Amino acid sequence: MNPLKFITPRRLTVGLIILLGLSLRLWGIAWGPQEAGALHPGEWTWQIIEGLSFSLPSFPGIWTQAFFSLAALLKGMAAAIIGWVQVLLGEAHTTGEIVLSSRMAGRLTIAFLGTGQVLLVYLVGRRLFDSVGTGLLAAALAAVNPLLVANCHYLSLDIPLGFAVLGCLWVISRLLETPRAGLMFAAGVVLGLTVTTKASGVFAAPLVLAAYLWSAQQAHMPASRRLFIWPLSLLLGLLIGLVLGYPGFVVEADQAREVLRGSLNPPSLPSQQWLSYLGQRWKDSTALLGGVLGLEIPLLWLAGVALLIWKREF
Repeated sequence: MNPLKFITPRRLTVGLIILLGLSLRLWGIAWGPQEAGALHPGEWTWQIIEGLSFSLPSFPGIWTQAFFSLAALLKGMAAAIIGWVQVLLGEAHTTGEIVLSSRMAGRLTIAFLGTGQVLLVYLVGRRLFDSVGTGLLAAALAAVNPLLVANCHYLSLDIPLGFAVLGCLWVISRLLETPRAGLMFAAGVVLGLTVTTKASGVFAAPLVLAAYLWSAQQAHMPASRRLFIWPLSLLLGLLIGLVLGYPGFVVEADQAREVLRGSLNPPSLPSQQWLSYLGQRWKDSTALLGGVLGLEIPLLWLAGVALLIWKREF
């Protein structure tokens, strides 16, 4: 069997785009304040990665720790692998002599997730538009996008959240084509991990719910499967995803309840100040959109929605 027959021009192009994206995200990953000018405000979160382990799977006061748990796992695995290599080469006596800094482990995890975004963008774009060319173009744009590349050099939750949301979209696209219990379970797991990555990931929940309702309505299957097995699979996956993202839901249930209550409660303001509070939030959001991010992102988003509607891919 000739393995080269599996290396099609499409796969080779995707591989080169992913390699380009990974190279850009790894370049300058070790920069400090002198090279970068300033560190990201979220760089302090290396302390969360430092404080996580198998014996302490949750960090006090934070329930959105899916990314930090993954970074802590990567830190331990990388240190073990590098340690064994150093021992085999005779450059270290024990594997415990090798320690990877928590900040570097977090940045490496973000770089890998950012590279994974490139692959997911290709998969989602190809599936939604039924076009390999569209998927390749979208992946190329994601690979070299300056904002995405720059955010991969810091401990910022925006890249992990984007990866998780893209994962939701990919599972949803598969679910709409071939609905089954396994994909419902996968959608629940990914949704749970998305929510425990960043609180704003909860906005992916309506998409998953809409995908289930659409699949249940369109599928020609027994009602017991559509109305019982599928929702049960989705709920079970969601619970597992939430626990994987924040083990404190199980190991520290009382503390998790207090953390959720403190983070989800709205600000205690007098009724007459709510309008001014919401107005200020709206003003800050529009200033961020117009000044830092620019209007290109919402315009491109609207153009994408228009193309989906025009092609009836919804």
